[in-house]
Amino acid sequence: MKTKLLSCLLFCAAMTLPQAVAQNADYVENAVYVRFKALASPKTANNSRFAAIEKEASLQKLQKAYGLHQTMFCMRTLGEPVLERTFELKFDSTAKAEELVRQLRQDSRIELVERIPVYYVQGQMAETPAPKAEEGTDPLYQTGYGSWHLKLIHAEEAWAQQTGQANIKVAVVDNAIWGNHPDLGIAPENQYNVRTGQTGNSAPPSDVPQDPQCPNVINCPSYNWSHGTHTAGAVGAIRGNGIGIASIGSGITLMGVSCPGTDPSGLAMDNGFTGISWAAEHGAKVISLSWGRYMITETDRAIVQSCIDNGIVVVAAAGNDRYKDSPMYPGYLPGVISVASVNDNRQISSFSNFGEWVTVASPGGFMMNRNNEESQDCILSSTYCTSQKYRTSGHSELTGQYYDGMYGTSMATPIVSGLCGLLLSVDSTLDSYLMRDILMSSAQSIDESNNKNICANSGIIDADAALRVVSKNRVPRPESLRAERDNLQVKLSWQKPQTDQKVVSYQVFVDNVLVGETEETEYRHGITKMSRIYRFGVRALYEGDTSLRTGTDLNVPELYKVETTLRPEGCGRVEGAGAFLKDEKIVLVAHPAPGCTFSRWMEYDKSLGRDTLLEYTVTAETQIEAVFTGSPTVAAEPLETASALRVYPNPANGRITVDGCGSDFYTVELYASNGQRVLAQHFAQGVQKQEINIENLSPGAYIAKILTANGWQIIKIAKI
Repeated sequence: MKTKLLSCLLFCAAMTLPQAVAQNADYVENAVYVRFKALASPKTANNSRFAAIEKEASLQKLQKAYGLHQTMFCMRTLGEPVLERTFELKFDSTAKAEELVRQLRQDSRIELVERIPVYYVQGQMAETPAPKAEEGTDPLYQTGYGSWHLKLIHAEEAWAQQTGQANIKVAVVDNAIWGNHPDLGIAPENQYNVRTGQTGNSAPPSDVPQDPQCPNVINCPSYNWSHGTHTAGAVGAIRGNGIGIASIGSGITLMGVSCPGTDPSGLAMDNGFTGISWAAEHGAKVISLSWGRYMITETDRAIVQSCIDNGIVVVAAAGNDRYKDSPMYPGYLPGVISVASVNDNRQISSFSNFGEWVTVASPGGFMMNRNNEESQDCILSSTYCTSQKYRTSGHSELTGQYYDGMYGTSMATPIVSGLCGLLLSVDSTLDSYLMRDILMSSAQSIDESNNKNICANSGIIDADAALRVVSKNRVPRPESLRAERDNLQVKLSWQKPQTDQKVVSYQVFVDNVLVGETEETEYRHGITKMSRIYRFGVRALYEGDTSLRTGTDLNVPELYKVETTLRPEGCGRVEGAGAFLKDEKIVLVAHPAPGCTFSRWMEYDKSLGRDTLLEYTVTAETQIEAVFTGSPTVAAEPLETASALRVYPNPANGRITVDGCGSDFYTVELYASNGQRVLAQHFAQGVQKQEINIENLSPGAYIAKILTANGWQIIKIAKI
């Protein structure tokens, strides 16, 4: 085996990385994301991602002061329009980064400028020896320390049903992946280095030694640089080749995408999301991400969302900081499968993040010793450097071999990714939402005696049970599930399955908990918590059979309630109250009852105005009082009746639907924030639901004024 590895080494050493710049702990120091407005976006050459700044006069003015590079890199991913006009702009004056950001934000052609976070791998070092290897097909798999994690998820039972298929590509986006490891064998066309922009080699920098003599693994950069190679082995190391280890996803096609940071330790990653984009556009069906931070940019969100929207399964680490309910990105993004780590005793590992936001758990920790303590015999997999953990521990059985132990949610994540590749080998149509449903519904229970849990009704992945779910559930499922927020409610809608079989009813799930059943193709769910992702699923019930769950997620931001009261009671009604974003501009409308006259708006002891229409900017939760004079001669129309009319989606893109909810309306008018009427449609006979094209309107806030049999109603909408 040593001879084979040396021949690979000669190829891997042929590439050298450019001179590194100093790495900032929080952000990439010499680059920012810049999103141009729709009509101002620079043009890229055919089949190129690069745009020259020489044609951008405003950027040329900044070039000398900040050392802007002459070309920008387009962040396009799978045709997502927002990313087509988003670019990575590099510069040399790193000490002036914040100053440059301020200058760019003043450019009228630019709508978004973001610093780019540095992300960190979520693996940990291990420092205890493993038992001696025995003979076998995959010698290290035959040992307890080389197979405990696969036995825990019932891998052998799964392999009896299905093996990974080469048409399924699983991409490992990491600090570096030694694709020429004999237990990986990643083809050159499936290797990419983001920093060099070259295909063919995703290995660590050529100056990283492969056979170092480190005093320990904590102070061993070569061991750190093995992180990506280790995770790749956990996804798809070749089973049955007579060497090394086995993996749950063996047989799938591995892709190695290297995103090396400039930190020589190897623990930091630059441009991981550019790596995600490359993998997505080169055929990845699963993308495995063993890294993260507690922050994320809008650009990076858009890249992941584009992957999810195009049916790619994205799996990401939950993090190693022992935090409860502190979501890490990209794991905590809509549609992403987030992974916590467990030990062989089925408990969440001591280092692992956990909580209701985490999707599933997977082996990533330790074998427990006789005292039920974490022994640090952990996850064995392929490495770039020779075994350091075992050498420094005084055990020689793996000395000189390119395998070693690591632990972390970094190791739990690729095991889930490998299983996803195996499941896609059965049904290649599974998307991230369906995959999540399968993994959660087939999961083994977690031992929560240490008071650590994950999402309700989920647990530790079970490869055998998951394969049986995929094989069994062949009845058509609901299609095109959509979730739209309407103030403090979410409207779910979906299409019937394409089948002649009668659907008895639909079951609706929120965060993996059954919340309702309906015979309709719509359902409403109340929002009880802000600043969180709601995970929805709908499945069809047939006579004697049940479909898989069609899923979607909705990110509900932090909202502030604006409540209204009337003085005196019964003297009118108010429209427009609800829950809103901070700094959102809203409109409250007072409708006096017969016999009453509107007087003024009051917020605590402050008068806000005397017009029946109040424009108000939300800064916090508040209560606004509508003051009237007189006494009602006829009771005011109930607010619920007046508010039945709806406009959705809101925010909208190209079209809105005005829904009278069973009542006719006759005129729809839209007004810009300056009061100018920008659209008017009249329906002589009245309609109850009408789609209206707003593609020609600029993004921004509008007032929809709608004439019904009960008078005009006003609703604020947003165009994005």
